[in-house]
Amino acid sequence: MAPYLLRFITQYFTTLLHLNSHVTRVSATCFYWLRQFRRVRRSLDDDAMKTLVHAFVTSRVDYCNAVLAGSPKSTTDTLQRVLNAAARLVTNTHKYTTVACRVYFMTLARRP
Repeated sequence: MAPYLLRFITQYFTTLLHLNSHVTRVSATCFYWLRQFRRVRRSLDDDAMKTLVHAFVTSRVDYCNAVLAGSPKSTTDTLQRVLNAAARLVTNTHKYTTVACRVYFMTLARRP
């Protein structure tokens, strides 16, 4: 029997309590906003970029974060990639740069 999707506070849970559809939807939305912000990065100062990233990206990742407690690492790794991309955008660094970031983003596992 295929798992049916239930709507619960704008999050999609499967009947087996897998959060894959929710994590996929949140990460897709966050990566969309990060691509949009990358286009206008040169026009904004650092404080404005931090505010936009926090308002549109990290707030979506943090919303109902408590339900992710105890979920498999493969599920939370997707959201961790979103936070890493957000940190790279705020600090204006490339993916493979080994310079330490000025902004500290807690890992998803350590967030309250």
